[in-house]
Amino acid sequence: MFFFFPIATKSYAQTPDWSTSVASIIYNHCSLCHHEGAIGPFPLITYEDAVDNSFSIQTQVNAKKMPPWPPDPNYNHLKNENVLSDNELNKINDWINNGMPSGDLNLAPPHPVFLSGPQMVDPDDTIQLPVFEIPFEPDVYWNFVKNSGYTETKYINSLELVKENIGAIHHTQIQYDSSDYSNQDDLNYPGPGYPQSVATSPYIEFFGADQVHLLTLPHNMGFEIPAGSDYVTYLHYTPSAPGLYDSSRINIKFCKDSIVRVVNSVLMLYNTPPSLLDGPFEIPANTVKTFHFASGKFFNDKSLLGLGVHAHQVCKSWEVFMVTFTNDTIPLLKIPNWDFRWQGGYLLTKVIKIPFGAQIFGNATFDNTTNNPDNPNNPPKDVEGGTSSFDEMARARLIMTDYQPGDEDIILDSAFYNATNTFAIEKENYLNVFPNPTSQNIYASYSGNEDELEFSLYNNLGEVIFRNEKRSVKENGYVFNFDCSAYPSGMYLLEARSGISSSTGKFLIERKK
Repeated sequence: MFFFFPIATKSYAQTPDWSTSVASIIYNHCSLCHHEGAIGPFPLITYEDAVDNSFSIQTQVNAKKMPPWPPDPNYNHLKNENVLSDNELNKINDWINNGMPSGDLNLAPPHPVFLSGPQMVDPDDTIQLPVFEIPFEPDVYWNFVKNSGYTETKYINSLELVKENIGAIHHTQIQYDSSDYSNQDDLNYPGPGYPQSVATSPYIEFFGADQVHLLTLPHNMGFEIPAGSDYVTYLHYTPSAPGLYDSSRINIKFCKDSIVRVVNSVLMLYNTPPSLLDGPFEIPANTVKTFHFASGKFFNDKSLLGLGVHAHQVCKSWEVFMVTFTNDTIPLLKIPNWDFRWQGGYLLTKVIKIPFGAQIFGNATFDNTTNNPDNPNNPPKDVEGGTSSFDEMARARLIMTDYQPGDEDIILDSAFYNATNTFAIEKENYLNVFPNPTSQNIYASYSGNEDELEFSLYNNLGEVIFRNEKRSVKENGYVFNFDCSAYPSGMYLLEARSGISSSTGKFLIERKK
């Protein structure tokens, strides 16, 4: 029999030091915004920088306000995710609470070196905005127009907003206009540009927004800019900006590939019908309301690269998700604590397929009470939809392209997959449906390694109209025959499923008149 007797000992927990523990955390999570010329109010490059600003660091990281990453990482991971782990947060607190020891500075990692000014090297084009004195108004939304001068269609692969006056700009939308409307609005208004309130063009196409990071698409994808189009840059200046000057610019790189896949930024959810399901979009004073939104159903497969949501100061949370025609729910973006000052677009870590029949849904909650510290009105006032910061909005945009087999394997952030970026990898399992169109029978050719398959047929509403029992797959390339003579003309989708894996093929039934 063994007896254990407690021995009085003094335990010394090792205090993290700057050189071997804390420096790498600050460099990985903070220094991108906290260096000379960046958006952060003070630099975090040296040991002395961190010591001088230790109170602010500790206060902000414990309040989960820094680093500024509004999306919930437990809902869905996104590219360039910037979230402190519990271990990293504990190290910062332990270091500050125990006197902020430097350790051996010779062992500290080299501090990151940032380009002064823009991150993009050797841009193919630059949209230079004019020198502009911001008017003395509480909420300034302004458009600037510049002709592209392009004699052929261009495809933008990468873009970067370079802010001349960082503190003056709240957010930006980068657009193009293939008509002359925006140019005429600019010519008819005195001075450079014109306020958003006088914009008339119905042909403006949105393709980019203000990003903290450079926005870069896969090398063979780009935003299409037709020849001769005007760039229309829309800026919202902060309430503290009147009287200041701004002259920002946008750096651009084009696709170098000979065959380019066109990427679009599409407004999918918005605070008016038919997207708004439970309007009207009104938030009475002293109320908390949640609104629900839905897109139409997709009639073509798409590949989703990213998305972003927008709202104003009364908003408290946003959630966006996809529901497939088989009622699978795919989480896309959740912002549980909305902050008007930190909003933007996000790329996914990996491309997600939006299949035929799927819909995008969203929920947004608004707190128009005194419990909301960001409420612009005290006492609260009734709030409706509008462009002013004192009104409200609810919008969600999706960045997507037409689907091609293998898009699900495109990695947009290799940090999550321990792999380098890959593009257009062919799927191992593939379903081919022929003839297409058909008026009688279809044949499904399946190449894969499953032993047996279950086939389901969906109409263009996403409804199951036929489902058979599992069929044995004798060998790769096995062909199944389906009689479609009883179904009306229209678009259909056939799904072959084995367990959790599936492949689909669309086809058209045409009846002769």
